[in-house]
Amino acid sequence: MLEFSIKSSGGFSVQKNHLDNGFGAGKRGRMIKMAAASDLIAKSNNQDGLDEAIFFKKDLFRTNSSPWHDIETFTEDPVYINCVIEIKAGEKIKYEVATKQDYNPIVPDVKNGLVRTLEYTGDGDADNMFMFDGMPHAYGMIPKTFEDPTQKETVPISVIGESEKEMVEVGGDEDPIDIYLLSDKETKMGQYKCKVIGVIHFVDDGEIDYKIIAVDADYKDVDSINEVSDLKDHEAFS
Repeated sequence: MLEFSIKSSGGFSVQKNHLDNGFGAGKRGRMIKMAAASDLIAKSNNQDGLDEAIFFKKDLFRTNSSPWHDIETFTEDPVYINCVIEIKAGEKIKYEVATKQDYNPIVPDVKNGLVRTLEYTGDGDADNMFMFDGMPHAYGMIPKTFEDPTQKETVPISVIGESEKEMVEVGGDEDPIDIYLLSDKETKMGQYKCKVIGVIHFVDDGEIDYKIIAVDADYKDVDSINEVSDLKDHEAFS
């Protein structure tokens, strides 16, 4: 798993540990260039969206490429890493990288034959309620990372909206590490450079599912944001 350590500034830095090194190969669907956040070229004709697949292209020859395995985690600047946005802010359809498919296209998350949608009404503790309709921030994954199920941790967990906790041993969910990308501009599907400022230790259905919090490297005041508490000083995120 990707590891994090506290820097002297109080922010998080990414360490080059436990990175995934696999490669895949691909099929059909919608396509975007690997180094761009737009350039949607073609999409599925199936109206229910169940067979939609967004593939990445890495050169002028439109060669298929895996957003999970072929994009580097780290950039030339040690302050920043790369991430791949699967779900833009406000999107109501849950998309994810298909880890079992050739070239790992981005596809709709399907459960019980239906495309999953993003909404939460705050069911649970009346004093801890929130709600959203659509993804509140751009959401995606960190390339060349893997939540290893054999790496066990014993952590306190509780149900969202409830205060009672219990200690449970959990392992990784066999997916790349998830990331929220905070930006003051529209972020579409694609590759972005970002600065990590925090991490949420999240457990989903008995598996570790870290949520990294990062700021878009193109945000004009990114140099002044080093941890989550700095966000309150920026109107775009407060």
